[in-house]
Parts: sequence; structure tokens; C-alpha cells
Amino acid sequence: MQFQIRLGLLLGTLFMVGGIGVLFTQVEIEGLSGPPDVAIHELPRDARRNCEAAVFLGEGPGEGGTFPIRTGPGEEYRTRQGLSHGDTFLVFEYRGTWAGIVYGQNREVCGALERREVSAPRQGWVPVQYISYIPN
Repeated sequence: MQFQIRLGLLLGTLFMVGGIGVLFTQVEIEGLSGPPDVAIHELPRDARRNCEAAVFLGEGPGEGGTFPIRTGPGEEYRTRQGLSHGDTFLVFEYRGTWAGIVYGQNREVCGALERREVSAPRQGWVPVQYISYIPN
């Protein structure tokens, strides 16, 4: 995973301390900055759309055609990793035009009796328009 560091000056932060000017800078690390991660939930097994098998069939804007997986349902969230053409995953939750997925070698068990937070280490959010569902 690559990170880009940006340094920016905060206006009005030059202070005189004992005759020495101190300038504070703002450090933003792209890929680490953004709102807090958003948890993904599995709905009860009788829910209409839950724990659906899917595949990414396309080419994303990332390096090597990957599509970024976000830590929350929106572009303002950090990028976690990327999906490549043909990668499979499970869709657990929908929020607007975003889907909460579990990807990689996770063996998340579907079939919760009540709503629960998904605990898989490899999870994130992608826009639903890039999801192709695998028929059961």
C-alpha cells in the first residue's frame, strides 16, 4: 500500500517564542486521513439481500486496474486495498450506493439469527455499480 505525505502551512500559526519564530505545519498522509472506519453488519438470514456472493468484473482507476476498497461508504473514506478483475467477495450490507463487502481468504460464516457486526479482517466498502452477483 502506498501513502503520499503532504505538508501544508496552517495560516496564522507563526508564533514568536523568545525571539525565535516557530512555524507549525499540518501533515496529511493520503490513505490514512479521513473519517473513522464504518463497521459492516450482517442482517438476519431471513433478510432479502444479505451475504451475497459477487465478483468484480471490470477495471478500476487504480494501479494495475484495481478498484479501491474504502473503509466507509463514500469517496471521503481511506483506501484499504483494491479489487482486481475476477476477484470474488461477499456482500453483507448496503448503505445508499455503497456495499459493505468481505474479500480475500476470509471464511466469514453467513446465517446470523440477528443483526451482528462482521468481524472479518478483510472488509470494506465499494460502489454497488461495480458489483456483479453470482447466482446461487
